[in-house]
Amino acid sequence: MLAIICATEIEYFNVKQYYETKKVLFNVDKEYSLCRLHSGDCIVMLSDIGFENARKSIEFLLGKYDVQLVLSVGMAGGLNESVAIGDIIISNYIHLVSDEEKSYCINESITNFLYQMAVNAIGNQKKRGFIPKVYKGSVISVNEFITSGRNTNCFDNTYNGWCVEMESGVIAEACRMANVSFAAIKVISDFADELALESIYKNQIKATSILGKVLFDIIYNLRYVDYKAIAGLVNR
Repeated sequence: MLAIICATEIEYFNVKQYYETKKVLFNVDKEYSLCRLHSGDCIVMLSDIGFENARKSIEFLLGKYDVQLVLSVGMAGGLNESVAIGDIIISNYIHLVSDEEKSYCINESITNFLYQMAVNAIGNQKKRGFIPKVYKGSVISVNEFITSGRNTNCFDNTYNGWCVEMESGVIAEACRMANVSFAAIKVISDFADELALESIYKNQIKATSILGKVLFDIIYNLRYVDYKAIAGLVNR
């Protein structure tokens, strides 16, 4: 089974709108949907923001369902100077930055497949007023909202980070422990600077709409993939 985890309501609803919802369920106060795909069922879960919420959500999903592939999907702040609002980042590394820093290398076959499907989905057409580009890059995961250029420079220089967000690191950690395949697909909504909140407010609808449509096209092609045949994360 495929599981998709989103941190915010706008991400959650813009992702799951493309799938037939069989049932809306709850893990305590967190909503998730059992959706029908061409190749079987899929879970789309609203985790809420931050490490603790993400950890509770992924542990619940891995404990209750036979999940073979987890995608952490949502908005992120851009770190690399090449990225623009609406661009898509496919993770090749996840760097969990906390008291104990950990790095995870995403299985290359997963990264390359997701990247190529995202490129095919976007083509050269405008989506919601943007012409997004797709990149493979490192996702930095921290447990705070970043609004300082000083921090973004550090993440870029230390980890070669392409974007920063608040959930993928702990989800990657849980998947690694459970030997479950994982990747992150992020859309740039801001630049993790002093204008980040204003930028998210301005761009979140367009950014998550792009993400939802691109993800739908990716998942359509996942019917050709045997999740169990894909190797899990490799701890670098």
